Amino acid sequence: MGILDDDVARVREATDLVALAGEHIALKRVGRRFMGLCPFHTEKTPSFSVNPELGVYYCLAGETRVITWDGVREIRELAGTTQRILTEKGRWTDAPFFSFGVQPLMKLTLGRNRVRKTIYATAEHRWFIRNYKGQRFERRTEQLKSGDALSWSFPHKTTAQVRPSPFGIARGITYGDGTRFNRGAVVDLHGEKDAELLKWFPLNHSYGCETDKGVAYLKVVDLPAYFKDRPSLEESASYLLVWLAGDIAADS
Repeated sequence: MGILDDDVARVREATDLVALAGEHIALKRVGRRFMGLCPFHTEKTPSFSVNPELGVYYCLAGETRVITWDGVREIRELAGTTQRILTEKGRWTDAPFFSFGVQPLMKLTLGRNRVRKTIYATAEHRWFIRNYKGQRFERRTEQLKSGDALSWSFPHKTTAQVRPSPFGIARGITYGDGTRFNRGAVVDLHGEKDAELLKWFPLNHSYGCETDKGVAYLKVVDLPAYFKDRPSLEESASYLLVWLAGDIAADS
């Protein structure tokens, strides 16, 4: 006979997590939580959190992806460093990262334009919510309710006067769907959809080729090798925007 869920619930309700964890590590109260050095991995800065009100304990999951100045990286790679990360309204800020561990995740289903996606987040992950008046406020994952509208964190009016740059879009296409060749780079355009991207390479040579199965495609050559590298974030916003558009067009 297995263990009943009701018995598990009674044990959880009767267990003082702070007292239990305190038998193994030193805990310090920080607001509503108690913090200490994680017992599951070596660290110098406390990242182990116990929330007696919710009956949970955790460390931040190592596979959580973070947008940094140097690209998207897993948080496990950032422990012990200070990184420049993207925050609300497209602003960059320097933030320290501490050791990671294991924690429970909550399942969320997001929907937009009839497209649904399932993601997982920590109970105390903070979200920006928008009410019917357009006002923004924060909620933790555990506080979210069905139908809550998530608020965007990037400005939406900065693209009105942006003129597409063939050079920037060509670089984005090459980054997303090209390859390095000798000292330069090339792009293979397959099918009618990809062939429409040829207009963004007005100064490059292109050749008709065939696959091993006899399927025709276009090969664009004489592209710079650095087209296969991400552009610096020091570039203008308009250039980065059209580069991103080219990258998405190549993968769509």
